[in-house]
Amino acid sequence: MTAYNTIPASELRTAAYDLYAGGQNCLMSMFANDERQLNGYFAIYCLFSVGKKMEVLKAVLAEKEKLEFPSITPKISGAAWYEREIYDMFGLEPLGHPDLRPLALHENWPEGIFPLRKDFANRTPVPIAKKEFNMAGVEGEGVFEVPVGPIHAGIIEPGHFRFSQAGEGIIRLDAKLFFLHRGIEKAIEGLPIERAFYQVERISGICTVAHSLAYCQAVENIAAVVIPPRAQYLRDW
Repeated sequence: MTAYNTIPASELRTAAYDLYAGGQNCLMSMFANDERQLNGYFAIYCLFSVGKKMEVLKAVLAEKEKLEFPSITPKISGAAWYEREIYDMFGLEPLGHPDLRPLALHENWPEGIFPLRKDFANRTPVPIAKKEFNMAGVEGEGVFEVPVGPIHAGIIEPGHFRFSQAGEGIIRLDAKLFFLHRGIEKAIEGLPIERAFYQVERISGICTVAHSLAYCQAVENIAAVVIPPRAQYLRDW
């Protein structure tokens, strides 16, 4: 069972902390959606696992308001990357977030362009920016930095890692990931259901079945389709 609770974005922190209950319940996911064409606002969804049920906070933010909301990262560290991605993709600023450096779009993406807003067309040419990306490190006597990547010898995905070390001891690691971000959400947006399916099953070679099944279940839920018992049996098998 899933319970939904719609609140103003200004109340998100209080409501999320109440659901989190000091770590007794888990934040499963957090994402935003541009619902201006449907409802006249942006929405931020937080999914919490509470006992045997899922509870969803839907925090709404009208376009005429300041596009900001209180960050929940200070007490729920698992929200840190979710909130950075929301800021990258929608321009909704999580106030009080400790690290709002770009997450997925990096320093070559120009400021003020938010690709998951509905008024951004997926074929819009985007100029290359040359912004600075400051890596976090440690200073002091005997401390040195070891940069690794983003090109690696092997088959692992690219990522840039900055190790701050004193001898063999690693004091801090800062990472810049998502070099393979491909804009799949925007590429699929507006496609017919059948064509979008082929995009979904190609997101990741090792997750073809899982992604395809999740997509089919999402479409079925939206369309209120009940699949035949034989189909359900084959899926479970």
